[in-house]
Amino acid sequence: MEGFSELSRLLSLLKDLELDIQELNSLAEYFEKDEAFLRSISKEDPYVADTMVRGIGQRLHQYYHTFERAVEKVLAFTGELPVDDRSYHSQLLRKASFELDGIRPALISREAFEIIDELRRYRHAFRNLYRSSVKPDRLLKLVSDLRRNHSLVVSGLLRAISFYRSIIGGSHEIS
Repeated sequence: MEGFSELSRLLSLLKDLELDIQELNSLAEYFEKDEAFLRSISKEDPYVADTMVRGIGQRLHQYYHTFERAVEKVLAFTGELPVDDRSYHSQLLRKASFELDGIRPALISREAFEIIDELRRYRHAFRNLYRSSVKPDRLLKLVSDLRRNHSLVVSGLLRAISFYRSIIGGSHEIS
């Protein structure tokens, strides 16, 4: 019965990762329009601009949260979650950036790490928005980087899905 439990956990992980990738893809569909808006922001009414900028900021926050949640699921499955609360989020990304041979692939490439780590730092500032305003120039850089590199960001998660599917074989497809 223990083998069934592990198989069930793995199939659940795969389904969760697929759903997280779908959510990331859905959020990324807006990046081109977000980038165009941020490039033309000076032409907008200040209220509309502020409202839109905050909305784009929230979308970036959700993108990071979804990505981090997917990474957490894999690291929880392999027993690698960080224990230091003070640097939990940066440790999580660092751990995900290297492969554990036979256990899991790297979930973040070196190039994607730079983008995701910058997004992590932005997310921290965004969550504490009461202290400062959202800076459109910073958002523009993040949106532009993610628009160009979204497939690079999700590629590690796709590698994890392929890796775990190869372990269980093709007889357990996930719908």
